[in-house]
Amino acid sequence: MASLGLGLIGLGRHGQRYARHLLEGIPHCQLVAVCRRDAAKGQTFSTQHGLRFYRDYHHLIADPQIQALLVVTPPTEAIPIALEAIRQNKPLLIEKPMGCTALDAHHLLKESMQTKTPLMVAHTLRYEDTIIQLKNHGGEIGKW
Repeated sequence: MASLGLGLIGLGRHGQRYARHLLEGIPHCQLVAVCRRDAAKGQTFSTQHGLRFYRDYHHLIADPQIQALLVVTPPTEAIPIALEAIRQNKPLLIEKPMGCTALDAHHLLKESMQTKTPLMVAHTLRYEDTIIQLKNHGGEIGKW
């Protein structure tokens, strides 16, 4: 089975965590390219890990090797990025919140449904071991 080529837009604190997980290896997925506003840091990161670097997210989204996207930017910047990805039919995962307003989130959802482009909102802490253990043992600790 061929690997799904992934593009990561945003390499700040949360984006670095996503990158680390992707670089550690997820079956059938491969981080191909990253995008970061700070060109020097983005270029350094991409060189260290053998990835393509894009300063401009438009170019990353247009890359034919990128089949799906992860958008890990400040919420105020995520909406136009996500809309472009959806309009180019590239499935995407967007870091929470889905939008700064309910209207933003509704607009993304509507576009996603119209183009039949998969859209997922991430909340990475739900997969952290501490959170999983709390859920598994919540009854022992107190009321949920």
